This record gives sequence, structure tokens and C-alpha cells, in this order.
Amino acid sequence: MTFPTLGQIVFLLTGTIAVLSALMMVTRKDMVHSILWMVVTFFQIAVVYVMLGAEFLAVLQVMVYAGAILVLFLFVVMLLNLRSGHKLDGPKRLSTKLAWPVALVLELELVAVILLSSRPLQAW
Repeated sequence: MTFPTLGQIVFLLTGTIAVLSALMMVTRKDMVHSILWMVVTFFQIAVVYVMLGAEFLAVLQVMVYAGAILVLFLFVVMLLNLRSGHKLDGPKRLSTKLAWPVALVLELELVAVILLSSRPLQAW
């Protein structure tokens, strides 16, 4: 039995944290909390860049996205007082209910592509 290497463990842990923080980012009702989860996601992506040997991209990720753009987001949220989300009613409520089946179909397509792409390509 082969055990995963330290790099594989760190990559799986970082990827899992990035996906979970991205889910937390889009499901939070408070805009400030959502932006803070976005910071966590950006830092996890920077760690993946470092693991790929792209240290310059990791630094850009942290400086440009986690630094400048998120500060701008927080400034806009605080300036416009968008702290709490709006209540969904009418067409917005219907589109929210329709979004779950569409997301499920897209997820199934993504899983199918990943599973079928593990086979070697054959020449025509």
C-alpha cells in the first residue's frame, strides 16, 4: 500500500479548504462575512500557486486580490451600508429554487468529464 506524499496531503487539504470557503462565501447572507471567506479562498489559491512553483503568481494573488480588491469590496459595502442581504420574494425566489437543479446537472457533467478524461486519448 502506498501512502500519499506530504505534497499530496497539503494539496488535498488546501483544495478542500478552498472549496469549502468558496461555498461559505456564496452562502453567507452578511456581505462582510462573505468577503472574509473570499479572503480565505484567495489565500488557499495562493498556497496552491506556491506548490506549483509559481511564487510570483502567489504574491500577485495575495497583493492584488486579497489586498487591493477585497479592500475595495469592503469599502463599497461599508459606504453603501449593504451589511444585510435583501429578502427574496417573487421572481428571485423562483430563480433560487431553479438554481439548485441546474447546479446539480452542472456538477454531474463536471464529474462525468473528470471520470471520462482519465482514459488515454485515442488518435483518429
